Amino acid sequence: MEPNNEKIAIYAGTFDPPTKGHFSIIKQLVEKGFIIWMIPITSPPPHKPNSNTIIHRLEMCRESIDDLDINIKCKVKVLDVAINFSEGMSAYYLMNFLENNYPEKNMRFLIGSD
Repeated sequence: MEPNNEKIAIYAGTFDPPTKGHFSIIKQLVEKGFIIWMIPITSPPPHKPNSNTIIHRLEMCRESIDDLDINIKCKVKVLDVAINFSEGMSAYYLMNFLENNYPEKNMRFLIGSD
């Protein structure tokens, strides 16, 4: 299969809740030519426990995407790939999962400061 030239930014996080900061990053990446795959994860970092369920966080992300400018919104997709991993999904496992399921995609993993 021939590789896809679209650059996909994998944006995984708790998104509990999704914030203006998250969407500022998304906007900047879209302006640089990326398509964004926003993936709420089930396991929070130790310093930030989740207060909302994964289902609620998925819905918050989807609703927040709806509020974006159409030129940004059309480049963002909220994926629920981590929902079936109640034990949590490490960044390494997530990227392996995505690479195995979407081998033709040109993916980059975003790493945040927290």
